[in-house]
Amino acid sequence: MDPASLDAQELTDDRVQQINDQLATVTARNEELESLLTAEKSAHATTLSDLEALRSEDAGGETVAKKTADKIPGSNDNPVFAHDKIADEYCA
Repeated sequence: MDPASLDAQELTDDRVQQINDQLATVTARNEELESLLTAEKSAHATTLSDLEALRSEDAGGETVAKKTADKIPGSNDNPVFAHDKIADEYCA
């Protein structure tokens, strides 16, 4: 429907039915979108809750890698660790 030419349009039974059908389609889509929005809000709230739980869990413990995890494969007599090698190269 063109609002500018409403006066020129005659509202027949067919046109009224067509408008009602369009309104029903738009209403159904709106309800579907409302449902999707509600589901997204719920998922967002759950994600935020999970994030806060992970933050508090992470803040409760110290994360320090074991030195052996940083070991560079090679001679076992004098082990070389990556962080030591990086520090030596940086300081040189």
